[in-house]
Formats: sequence, structure tokens, C-alpha cells
Amino acid sequence: MRQFLVKVDRGARHGRGGMMAQRQHLESSDGERIVAQVDLRKKCRELPMRSAADDPVARAEAALQKMSGHFRGWMDEELTTIDEAWKRLRAAGIADDTARAGLFRAAHDIKGQAATLGFPLVGVLAGSLCALLDEPADPGAVPAVLIEQHVAGLKAMVREDVRNEDDPVATQLVGELSRVTRGFIASVAPRS
Repeated sequence: MRQFLVKVDRGARHGRGGMMAQRQHLESSDGERIVAQVDLRKKCRELPMRSAADDPVARAEAALQKMSGHFRGWMDEELTTIDEAWKRLRAAGIADDTARAGLFRAAHDIKGQAATLGFPLVGVLAGSLCALLDEPADPGAVPAVLIEQHVAGLKAMVREDVRNEDDPVATQLVGELSRVTRGFIASVAPRS
């Protein structure tokens, strides 16, 4: 087992926490002795050299292509989640923090996954719903009908398999709901 003497320069601006450690062999006497308890080299495996033709991006795209047959099913699951969250919020009342947070999480998940799953406009509309649920200072003032329209729009776009960002009906739907949402948020006091 190798032992090292570590000198810590607390005034240096390198490394974590503004401290820079320098390793020196144990012969030096001005420092703190740290004995390694575990040889980390035994915990790591060495990767073989890859050829120049091996493209990690191409491998990732190929893996996504293999999984793409599952994308629609995954999006359907997300829509089931958001539909159930909307039903809970409707039953509890728009001002219910717990139910609203559940719907926000479901919309936020769709917002983050939709483009990867091949539904970019669904992600934009889910982002509009997130803003609607999160930005107004008085959550109880959010019109239930506007939330309902967002949820219905999400379900319709997936049901109709709208994957093209240039789809005229979906683009108009997303544009209108986003415009109305921004107008509503601007008309009430936004959260600070």
C-alpha cells in the first residue's frame, strides 16, 4: 500500500471548496499523512480502446431507434397519469395544493419526454399547462376549463399520432392555448 503526504493549500482557488491538494511521497515532513484504505484501481475496469469508426452518438441513436416501437405506449401511459391527476384535481378543487402538484408533475414529465418520444408539440402544450399551474399567485383563480382544454389537447394530439411539428391543426391548437394561458397569467398577479 502506497502512502502519500498531502499538502493542502487552503488559499488556492483550484479544485473543490477552494482547496488544492498536492501529493508528495512520504519522505517530506510538513503535511498531513493520509493512508489509502481502498485501492480504487481494483474497483475500476479498463475499457478497451475504441476504433475511430466507433461513434457513440450513432450507437445512442441506434439504441433509440430500437426502443422507438415502445414510444407510443410510453406516451399513452403518461396520458393516463395526467388524466388521473386531472380527475383528482377536479374532485379536490383547483386550489388544492397536493392535487395541483400531482397534475403539475404529470405535465412536467410529459413536457420533458415528449420530444424524445416523438411528440414535440405535445411537449410544448404540456409546458403551457405547467406554466398555467405554477405561475399564477392565486392557484384557485385558474379556470378549470383552461386546464381541461390543455389535458384534452394533449390526449387528442397523441390519439391522432401528431408527430410533425408542422401539423396545421395541432400547431393552431397549441398556439391558441399557449396564447390564452399567457394572457391569463399576465392578467392575474404572477408568483414572485
